[in-house]
Amino acid sequence: MKHRKWIALLTALCLALPLGALAAEADTELEGLVTELVDGGFIMEDRDLGTVLVNVDDTTVRDGILAEGEMEVGQYVIVAYDGRLTRSIPPQAHADRVGCYVLNGTVSEFLENGVLLTGDEVFGDVIVRLNGSVPHIYRDMPITVYYDGVMALSLPGQVNARYVIVPELTGVVSEKDGEGFTLTDESGQSYRVLLGGDTLTGMLSASVEEAENGEAGNAQEAQPEAAGTAQEPDETHEPEENPTQEAAAPPTLEWGDGDYVTVYYNGMMTKSNPPQLTALEVLVVRE
Repeated sequence: MKHRKWIALLTALCLALPLGALAAEADTELEGLVTELVDGGFIMEDRDLGTVLVNVDDTTVRDGILAEGEMEVGQYVIVAYDGRLTRSIPPQAHADRVGCYVLNGTVSEFLENGVLLTGDEVFGDVIVRLNGSVPHIYRDMPITVYYDGVMALSLPGQVNARYVIVPELTGVVSEKDGEGFTLTDESGQSYRVLLGGDTLTGMLSASVEEAENGEAGNAQEAQPEAAGTAQEPDETHEPEENPTQEAAAPPTLEWGDGDYVTVYYNGMMTKSNPPQLTALEVLVVRE
């Protein structure tokens, strides 16, 4: 009988609470890139809500690399808050916890659902699971991986990538010749891009680029429609046999001075003026 009375009393107390009070108890999350540091907090581009001003104070727990280091623009963070947002522009939230979890290393192997990253200063080798839209990744390419702070206790450890950064440049083509071209980015910095015998060339729709740039997950990584997860380039394409019709040759992509391109490379760049690098892939943006 006493247990029933206690249960009835607890039920009555819960029903007496307003729904808003119950909702405020459950933390929810924001995640995305930090775009600006401000007094008392920072502005981030949440992957679902867009621009949000996050307020932090002495009660905010800082986790991951933020436990010992300062926050920087460009970091990908996960923010736990009570679910309440102001109606201001941008909306504001108070952070109960801010975490930034990152791996830095080199792609050494391609796996079915991701890559093996080697050389991280803390964890060494880590299997990185890649889901959804990711930038183009190549073997021996240095990459930065942001994840949710959860690592499987396998050997090697495993994480699910939330955001991936690879060496890339975007800009306008000029002075194109048989060896390469000059790329000038939005800031006016020029680079000499060399085209090797194994450099891949493709076309990217401007509408696809705009859609990708609107997402915080991989905001700056413009993807072709068939990008998906990372895969090692297959350079052994052979036409299917057709006894009644010869296989048509793939159309040649004509591009040159004035085109806007994204260049993926292996992270190595000379200290010359302008800096020089060799392209692994060139994606030409077209309407």
